[in-house]
Amino acid sequence: MRGMLSVASSLLILSSCAQPALSPTSRHDFDNLLSQAVALFEEYRLTNSMAREPGYDLGTQLRASEVHRKFGTRVFHSPDGVRYLASRIDRERDELPTLVILDILSESQQSSAIPVLNRFVNHENPVVAEWARNCISRAINPSTSE
Repeated sequence: MRGMLSVASSLLILSSCAQPALSPTSRHDFDNLLSQAVALFEEYRLTNSMAREPGYDLGTQLRASEVHRKFGTRVFHSPDGVRYLASRIDRERDELPTLVILDILSESQQSSAIPVLNRFVNHENPVVAEWARNCISRAINPSTSE
């Protein structure tokens, strides 16, 4: 039963984010979608070990979070999305949103994303630099994606 609820919850989440993800009309829309992506990335990549109710299926929840993030970031897989991310990453001072932006750019399959990723391979923050190198590898060879 829990598995069915998780699947139903995932579908509800996906359907609730479908409309905004398909038609951003402003920088504000892009900002909101990126904020959601950062929160989901944090949940997926930086899972904590807080107490959970017995029987809680963390694996299913993490898979649902990653599916939701990937679905919600599809809007950035366009020339407008890449332009927005390129300008946003230049203003970003926090490491986590920077990593998320690099990740989305690598998934975008837009040729204009590669020069943006290249700008970060020698970043002063070694975590950002390594992440950018990994993102370029995934962008060039999508079969290496997780």
